[in-house]
Parts: sequence; structure tokens; C-alpha cells
Amino acid sequence: MQLQHLPQSIISSMAAFVALTTLAIAPARAADFNLSGKFSPPRSPEFLQLYPDLAPFVGGSFDGTYSAEGLPPMYEQVINFPDWKINLRNAAGTVLATSSPTLLVPQPRGAAIGPHSRDPNAIRLLFGFPTERNNLTLDIEFPQDFNGEGIAIDDGIGGKPGLRTQEALYYDALAYQDTSSTPVPEPSTFLGAAIASGMVWRMRKRIRR
Repeated sequence: MQLQHLPQSIISSMAAFVALTTLAIAPARAADFNLSGKFSPPRSPEFLQLYPDLAPFVGGSFDGTYSAEGLPPMYEQVINFPDWKINLRNAAGTVLATSSPTLLVPQPRGAAIGPHSRDPNAIRLLFGFPTERNNLTLDIEFPQDFNGEGIAIDDGIGGKPGLRTQEALYYDALAYQDTSSTPVPEPSTFLGAAIASGMVWRMRKRIRR
């Protein structure tokens, strides 16, 4: 059968099949996700007097990437992330603290916790940050069916998740807003798309001859 006689739809389907085959043979690994969000204003001046370590982050933000597999976690299940790098920034955008498993932290922490008794409708992401004065924890809540991609529950539910010091009680945290998680495109996705585009271009070129 001559390529000239093949309908354009069949040619496109053949190219898509090649792309999907390329993705299928790619080695399985944890998926990577982007994470970003902003910190809300403090609830009161007294809050920052009690926890001065959180004052530099007022009006600031956080951003970075993490790897995860097995989401969403089961009830009270803890999924430890194999890799992550999350930055805490001040209002000017300057990075003040970074969390990653390669830093010299007594107990590196990057994990997802499934719905539990405190709140059966949310999944929490936890990241620990080493600081000179007081270690910090970034605690974010997502909907129960969170699979690594989505929008966080605004300011949390069942309490006040956010950025807290090691000494702070659960309800004493600098809350977050506009927080989202999105998948990072994998290299194999780009490879598959490039192969598919190349095949379509080549087939069209042969048809024109």
C-alpha cells in the first residue's frame, strides 16, 4: 500500500501510536510535581510576637518541586517523598530557607499523610525546614482525592495549616493561600511528541512527491 493513498487521519493515528509506544517503554518512576503558594497576612500582631521566626515570611511565598508515587494515601498512611526541593521566600522574593533530603537535617521530612481523625476530608503535605534558630514545618492540606495535582484547601480546614515553628501549637501557623500543585512534564513526553511530529512531517513530505 502506498503512503499517498493513506488518509491523513490514519497517518496521524500511526504517529500517535509510535509516541504512546515510546512512553510505554519508558522506565517507571515517581512522578514529579511543582508546588507553589503564598502566605496570608498574620491573624494578629501578637501572633508574630509569639513566633518571631515566622515574621520574615509574611507576604512571602513558597515554591519548588517534589516527587511522589502512590497518591492518594490510604487512611492514616504516610507516603515519604523520595526527593523534593521547596523554597521559602520573603515578600521581596528572596529565598530564606530551603528544604531537601540532601541537606544536613537530623530528620529530613517530605511526606503526604492520608485522611485521619483530625480531618477526614483532607490530605496533608509536610515539609521540614532547617533554620539556625528553630526548625520550621510547611503543612498544606489538599482535597481527599488529591493525586499530586490540584488546588489546596484555602487556609486549610479543621484548623490552621501553614508554616509553623517547632514550638508552635497546631493552630498557631502562618496560613497559606493560592496554593497549587501541577505535574512536571517528563522527558519521555517530549521525546514521544518529537517522534510523532517527525513522523507526520516525513509522511506528509512523501505524500507530496
